[in-house]
Amino acid sequence: MRYKRKKKLFDRKFYRNGEDWDSIRLYPWNWSREWKPKKCPCCGKQLYTDSWDDEIFFGLVEDIEECLSCNYKNHWSYGRFYLSVGSWSWVGKGILDSVSDDFKLQINLYKNKRSRLIQLYWRKKKRQRKRGGRR
Repeated sequence: MRYKRKKKLFDRKFYRNGEDWDSIRLYPWNWSREWKPKKCPCCGKQLYTDSWDDEIFFGLVEDIEECLSCNYKNHWSYGRFYLSVGSWSWVGKGILDSVSDDFKLQINLYKNKRSRLIQLYWRKKKRQRKRGGRR
């Protein structure tokens, strides 16, 4: 690759305004991670995320991560949790240690179930398989 092309790509990747060298501002360190949409841990599709904060009294008030295709939901609001994966769901307050382990287990179970269903969907039908044995 030519030097000019490499330089142009580097500038485009690391600087907001590549040709104006007097006012160069670097992107934040993990700029690509910040601006990419979050992915669902179950199915890998895009998550709907939103959060609200009250700057005067509380700080972060509500935080939502939700996948519309597989019913994954991680919702926190005023200290109350709502967690759901597939058909499993939990609503409660307080300490989340034991429940978070169960939540991670449910995510893994749903992932495995989903990948197995995808395998079965794309499996060759009996009529598409090669016949074995002699003729």
